[in-house]
Amino acid sequence: MKRYPRSLWVIFGILLVDTMGFGLLIPILPKLVEQMLGGDVAEASTVYGLLLASFALMGFIFSPIMGSLADRYGRRPVLFLSLAALTVDYLILAFAPSVGWLFLGRIIAGIFSATISVTSAYVADTSPPKERAARFGFTGAGMGLGLITGPMIGGLLGELGARAPFFAAAALALVNCVAAYLFLPESLDQAHRRPFRLRDANPLGAFLAVRPYPMVVVLLAVCFLMNLAGRMLESTWVLYTGYRFQWGAFEAGASLTAFGVAYAIAQVWLVRKLADKIGEWSTLLLGLVIGVGTFCIFAFAMGGWVMAVNVIPYGAATGIAGPALQALATKAMPVNRQGLLQGAIASLITATGVIGPPIGSYLFSFFIGEDAPTIFAGAPYIFAAALLAGALAVMLLWRNKLPHEGVMPEENSWPGPG
Repeated sequence: MKRYPRSLWVIFGILLVDTMGFGLLIPILPKLVEQMLGGDVAEASTVYGLLLASFALMGFIFSPIMGSLADRYGRRPVLFLSLAALTVDYLILAFAPSVGWLFLGRIIAGIFSATISVTSAYVADTSPPKERAARFGFTGAGMGLGLITGPMIGGLLGELGARAPFFAAAALALVNCVAAYLFLPESLDQAHRRPFRLRDANPLGAFLAVRPYPMVVVLLAVCFLMNLAGRMLESTWVLYTGYRFQWGAFEAGASLTAFGVAYAIAQVWLVRKLADKIGEWSTLLLGLVIGVGTFCIFAFAMGGWVMAVNVIPYGAATGIAGPALQALATKAMPVNRQGLLQGAIASLITATGVIGPPIGSYLFSFFIGEDAPTIFAGAPYIFAAALLAGALAVMLLWRNKLPHEGVMPEENSWPGPG
């Protein structure tokens, strides 16, 4: 394996443990909501979608603030604060007596959900431009490994009791707090820090601040469509597979483990090979094409084994597309605005979390309900495939208008694709 600096391994570990803690909850949280609502699958789908949206709404509002604070005071203190708040969130979920308490915990976590954006800025701070795709892939592999181990452990712990995974997640978040405090040096020196400005520290201000960088604007549009598509699966996977194939927490956890394996391999190895061979732009295009196909297969799968197998190419597509997009975006922004960029990306991703889960859960609940013109539980996945096709169209429209591997666009080609 390629040699990476110690600080990058610490980031790898933080993302591994952070994602593992989140992954512990994936197989069990929808089922816990279903239990609290008396076993009504359609109602549980709607409430679970709103639960995800409440987390994302807070992230959408506060991610630019966290990104700007990270540019002003450094990455380390903001990361520590985020991880401490996450510990509190998991404890609230562990003891929650009602759905209302679940919402409270998710709101707190959303306000301080800066882990990924700050670690991404850290990677950009410490990586030469030519190595960013590989390094984003390497640290992203920590997230992939968390998705391998987290859902599987969560599914097993869920067999012991609905609350057990939440206590385990709280313990992991606390370990991350200690690791960030003790082992992670600051990556942003004083010379590259910038003043905190309220007009930048909000979603609209963050997006306006990246407006002068056309490559970033196009990539943000693609990022939005990619992540909105992913929300369709996130908000319905456990309930969809339970409804169609009678999967329990263990089967859902095992399938997400398969996704995590493919995602990790793609991020730590495949994306680097593809970026070197065909370039980051084409790597992103490839991920989008595979994503369209896999969502169509999810929608029409005739057996649980098809779902289990299909998560592997879907995980690989996700694993190569994300780092390629990150690398392209960071190359287009100055070093002292990387935190702002990551805050804008995080806000965009969390914006999809505000609108995506309610859309996905509504499509699922409507098309299994009595008023549906036809019973088709896979409707959210067809919508996701259409979103990725839209992202692919954006990339193709701008293929020869923005600078990337082997392409030098004509002057004054911005702002229209022509």
